[in-house]
Amino acid sequence: MLSSHVRLTVASFVCAVFLGTTAQAAMIGINFKGRTTEGMGASVGDRSAGVEPQTNWNDAGSGTFTSLLDDTGVSTSISVSPNNGGSAYNSYVLISSDNGNNYLMRGYLYQTAEPMTVTVTGLGTDFTTHGYDLIVYFDGPNGENKGDWVTEYALSSGESIYGKDAEDTQDWGGTFVQAFGTSINDATAGNYVRFTGLTVDSLTLTATPDSGDAPINGLQIVAVPEPTALVLLGLGLAATLARRRQTRPG
Repeated sequence: MLSSHVRLTVASFVCAVFLGTTAQAAMIGINFKGRTTEGMGASVGDRSAGVEPQTNWNDAGSGTFTSLLDDTGVSTSISVSPNNGGSAYNSYVLISSDNGNNYLMRGYLYQTAEPMTVTVTGLGTDFTTHGYDLIVYFDGPNGENKGDWVTEYALSSGESIYGKDAEDTQDWGGTFVQAFGTSINDATAGNYVRFTGLTVDSLTLTATPDSGDAPINGLQIVAVPEPTALVLLGLGLAATLARRRQTRPG
C-alpha cells in the first residue's frame, strides 16, 4: 500500500500533468505581405513567425484567398477576403535573409482614410468546439513627427480593441507588444491586439483609423487546446487518491 507521502507526491505529479499537458492546438497564419513580391510561406522557405510561433503562413493580398493551410501544412476550408481598395505598403526593404517576423511586421494592407474590413470564413470544429483567439498584427511607417497612429480593431460580433502604433516606431523592433484600449483616449502602444474566447465559424474584422493608415499586417487564429486523455486520466487518479486519504481510518 502507498504511504501518505507517496500518495501526495503522485497527486502533485497529476496536478502538474493537468496544468501542463494539452493537445496540439490548430493555428492559421495569414500574412498580408504589402507590396513585396516575396512572402513567408512554404514556397519561399517556410519562415516561422508570430506571437504563437508557427510555420506554413499563408501569403495574401487584395482579393479572396481560399483553402488556407494550417500550421502543419494541411489545406483547410478557411478563406480570407480583405477589402482594402488595393492599398498596400512596405515600411522596410525586405531581403531573403530576413526572418519570418520581419516579413510579417514590415508589410501591411490598409484602406486610405477609411475603415478596412477582412472577412474570414470556414472555420471548422478544430477552432469552434473549444474556441479560439484572433491575433491582429499592426505596424506602420509612422516615423518622427508623424504622430501616434490609433486604430479601432472591431469584430462583427461587437468586441473592439484600440491599438496605438506609437510615433517614431517606424521600423519593426523585433519584440511583440500587446496593445489594449477601450477607446481612442486609453489605447496603449503596441503592435498587436488579441481577441479571446471566439467560437463563431466566420467573422469580419474592421480596422477604423483615428489617425494614420489603420494597418493590418497579418492575422493569426489560434485554437484553444483540447485536454489530452492523459489529463482526464490524471483527474480521475487525483480524485481517487483524495477520496482514499479522506476515508483512511484515523
